[in-house]
Amino acid sequence: MIRSLGLLMCRILSTGVPPAPVLVGLLLLEAGLRLEAQTPRPSDFVVDLEARPSATAPYLRLSWSQRLQGNITAQRIHRRLKGDPTWIKLADLGLTTTNFSDATAAIGVEYEYWLERTLNATPVTVMPQTAMGYLSAGIRVPALESRGTLLLVLDQTLLTPLAPEINQLVADLAGDGWNVVRIPVARTASVPSVKALIQAAYEADPENVRMVYLFGHVPVPYSGNNAPDGHANHMGAWSADGYYGDMDGVWTDVTVNSVGASNPRNHNVPGDGKFDQSLFPSPVELAVGRVDLSGLTKAPTAAVTEVDLMRRYLAKAHAYRFKTGAYTAIPRRTLVYDALTAWMTGLTPLHWSSSTLGRPPLVPIDVALSGQWFSTNYAGGKNYLLGYSGGYSGYESTSGLGSTTDFGTRPNRVVFMGMFGSYFGDWDSPNNLMRAVLAGNATGDSLALASFWAGTPHYFMHHMGMGETIGYSIRASQNGPIAGGTSLLPGAPRWGSSPPFGGTHTGLMGDPALRLHVVEPPRNLSVSSASGKVTLVWSPSTEADLTGYHVYRGSSPYGPFTRVTASPLSAATFTETATAGQTVTYMVRTLTLEAVPGGSYYNFSQGAQLTHVVNGGSGSSGNPPPELAPFKLLWQIGKDDVPGTVPYDPYGEFSFENRIDDLAPGRVTRLPGDPLYSATANPDRDDDYYCVGVFPVGFNGLRAALNVPKQEPYTAWERALSNADKTNRVHFMLGANDVNPASRLRLNFELPTGGFRYGAPINRLGGGFGTHDLVVRFKNGKGVSTVIYSNRLERATRVSFEVPVSKVFATAGANSIEFIRVGPNAQSVAYWLVFDYVSLESAVPKSVTTLAGVQSLAARAAAASSVGLRLSGGPILSRSGAGSSSPVAGGGIVQEVVMSGGQRYLSLTYSKPEPAPADVVYRVEASGNLLDWSESGLVPMGSVLEGEFRKVTVRDSIPLSTTPSRYMRLRIENLDAEGGDSVEIPSGDAPQ
Repeated sequence: MIRSLGLLMCRILSTGVPPAPVLVGLLLLEAGLRLEAQTPRPSDFVVDLEARPSATAPYLRLSWSQRLQGNITAQRIHRRLKGDPTWIKLADLGLTTTNFSDATAAIGVEYEYWLERTLNATPVTVMPQTAMGYLSAGIRVPALESRGTLLLVLDQTLLTPLAPEINQLVADLAGDGWNVVRIPVARTASVPSVKALIQAAYEADPENVRMVYLFGHVPVPYSGNNAPDGHANHMGAWSADGYYGDMDGVWTDVTVNSVGASNPRNHNVPGDGKFDQSLFPSPVELAVGRVDLSGLTKAPTAAVTEVDLMRRYLAKAHAYRFKTGAYTAIPRRTLVYDALTAWMTGLTPLHWSSSTLGRPPLVPIDVALSGQWFSTNYAGGKNYLLGYSGGYSGYESTSGLGSTTDFGTRPNRVVFMGMFGSYFGDWDSPNNLMRAVLAGNATGDSLALASFWAGTPHYFMHHMGMGETIGYSIRASQNGPIAGGTSLLPGAPRWGSSPPFGGTHTGLMGDPALRLHVVEPPRNLSVSSASGKVTLVWSPSTEADLTGYHVYRGSSPYGPFTRVTASPLSAATFTETATAGQTVTYMVRTLTLEAVPGGSYYNFSQGAQLTHVVNGGSGSSGNPPPELAPFKLLWQIGKDDVPGTVPYDPYGEFSFENRIDDLAPGRVTRLPGDPLYSATANPDRDDDYYCVGVFPVGFNGLRAALNVPKQEPYTAWERALSNADKTNRVHFMLGANDVNPASRLRLNFELPTGGFRYGAPINRLGGGFGTHDLVVRFKNGKGVSTVIYSNRLERATRVSFEVPVSKVFATAGANSIEFIRVGPNAQSVAYWLVFDYVSLESAVPKSVTTLAGVQSLAARAAAASSVGLRLSGGPILSRSGAGSSSPVAGGGIVQEVVMSGGQRYLSLTYSKPEPAPADVVYRVEASGNLLDWSESGLVPMGSVLEGEFRKVTVRDSIPLSTTPSRYMRLRIENLDAEGGDSVEIPSGDAPQ
């Protein structure tokens, strides 16, 4: 009775169409059921296993929490080697035991542990009779370097529009150890014909073929006479991708005759091409996952095409693998929304997070309130590696969670999602909720890459905690109940028409090759060669527990690759001799020792790749940088006022400084329309200015997430820096493309006036501007601060320069730029340095191919990174005086490291109009301390006329090997402009 009432209530809430005469009674009974189940919680039926490593035997000590102490009747601990079908019982444990030391565990071996707890549970209709805990564990388990062959089954309609992105996907898979075989298929092909292609590839190499990645609307298998969500009107054949992974089972289409489902898609009759089996007929050999975003007209709208959604997914998956953009620093924590506690379907997420991320409270599990999943307190404002939702559902929504439209338009910052509810587990439906999770929103802050329908049956994800793919864990879950399978078992679900576990309806939406723990790959990889000698250089890793780097060589970015280093390199460089004229793809992977709840394992990063033609001559050859799109404006504070206009009031839109060095994170002055706006209690200006965005907890000391729906008004910006109020900060958001390592940022600002009082020295030009030392710092979301400008100013100055994203470690999401007047600060003297405007622009790689391949294409940026350059100048924006044309319009500036006489030197290249204006002087200067600048001794390297501009290159005279720091800058002076209008383009620090 309780079962049927609960199922009917699920139907009511998901469809909104209850049988009217019984609605009140059902609500009362459902409320009673919930009350009855309040004492035991889903987490009470999960054993949160953890393994602590030891340097001496026994090397593994397991521990766990105990709940429902009065109900425990037995505890047993089992172990097996990873993937073995048979468990060996290690011990019968006491009823209050909470730890066990495995005296026979060996270093370098991965084990699976299973703690089985028997309960005397009451009432049996609600509570399971067993609590289960699974854990993959080991000490210093070797890294899995070669993962086997992956069959990439491609929907032919996507091959042409997504050719560059598919190529990048194949290169990414090869960079994680996969050999990829592409299998294009037509959408109209029969399911058996697709299976035949997969089976032929498997039989050609059965020892190595391990995974199938279905990309696009590959023909969908249907199978069974099943209603795993408990709805009689959903009884029949469900989508069954696991069919493509079973290489030797017998699938029939002769016995099932079921036409009772409300959707004809689920009807199953003999000879209709839909199979009879509700359970897999034999263990599934190949892990299968699918990315299919067809028919999603509500995620976000029909105007966003399937091709666009697939392209977006591939860009997200690439960013995740390379730990860039919004995926730079995903915390290991879980978000849960579970409205089905009374039915105890909440086992899956707590089991998963305990065995893969760590035991609460050290690793948090946040519990979202109804209707709050997308709020800034949860997935709308915080990042989660894992998530789970369970609620009363339909094909397109879950009550209390959200809808397909929500996932297509709102931020969902959860990477891997288990989901449960009625109907949508049968995923081959228009605007399906589980597939919409993958589509994400257009602003790049929806991070989901995988979703699966977990509840009936249970899924077992503990293998991911030791570096396995999500596809591996899905396959292990499918094979749990099958003879000869993986023998993973908690009890059967309650719903009698559902298979006990496993089931042909189980599967994965998402890339099956994704892994849980992502390592930062080598950044800014560059390659050069001369006389057959090849040198690779990359930026040192910032990963903790770094073991080193391995270098690989292949004939193309798609592999296969052969490792050429016998042991991990400690230095971020590699040199070898190669055949001149040979085309070689080099790949470098970071290796770390990953500390996890199961102990530790060695973990490889994604491979950073570069394809290079080996130079046999004495000169050096390398790869060109990616082509960037035009700069776009990210934000601006204030108006760019032009001198000579009447009235000229360059800082009139700003506020006076409050004469206090305010501490970050400061306050937000809000505008009408902001939910937190108050006309009577609006904070005043301070040193912290906020652009639009949701700034997370911890950013610059924030104790709670800060939502800024409208950029602060210009009046919130203090007009000047002074010795009494020396700092201004601007906080802003960067998107995934903006922080691509090949992207560049361009900072522009103008300081039109400055001053002093009480006897401060006049400047060297005799003007009244005064002397001011200005430092500008970029601070990323992790708090890493990088100086991007440092100069002594003695006249009105307009500054514009570019910064490679890789040099400031910019992160997706919140970042800051800080302006500080650092001196001089003579006693009893007042100084001030006034802003006209500040703006930031971004230039990103033009194509998705370039975007996806930033690890392998940013060669020129990498050349700078190899010696630590922090800055690079950019297209010069200047004004020579009121109403005059720019003397440098269309010009540009590039900084590089060049070789001369076997030594490395900084060089600077800039463009100027030809002929140059007579009243404008271009000065290239060098410095070792950012204070003393000189143009003497610099070496001209070339002057080339290019159309209307002349490109000039000058190098420093001091080798980088002989000095800890060198800087170069370009000064452009207009000799006739009153007040000495100038532009200063600084260069970078080059520490050795």
